[in-house]
Amino acid sequence: DTGVTGTTSGTVDFTIDLTHKDFKKLKTEGEFTYVADNIIANAKGTFVALSKVCTHQGTTIDFRSGTNDFKCPNHGSEFTTAGKVQKEPAAKSLEVYKTESTNSGNSLKISA
Repeated sequence: DTGVTGTTSGTVDFTIDLTHKDFKKLKTEGEFTYVADNIIANAKGTFVALSKVCTHQGTTIDFRSGTNDFKCPNHGSEFTTAGKVQKEPAAKSLEVYKTESTNSGNSLKISA
């Protein structure tokens, strides 16, 4: 059991089990995780899901809870939780996915 069901690439439509050992940390504000090419974060109590691939040169981004944004460790591009570029060199926004809490808050559905 991976704690993930559905399609994690292409047309994104998957659900993660927030009671699964790999994902229960997401219930804590400021935590984040990766599922395939996606990054899911608990951004000040709101779940956000975006492409984890920086639009500059394809490096995996990280979530920064202190500033509630995403940063690429390669060249320093920064993105808002809505995927918008807030610091270059990246020029294109990240793809953002819909998030929906289900199963009394124990599951998180992520879809395109």
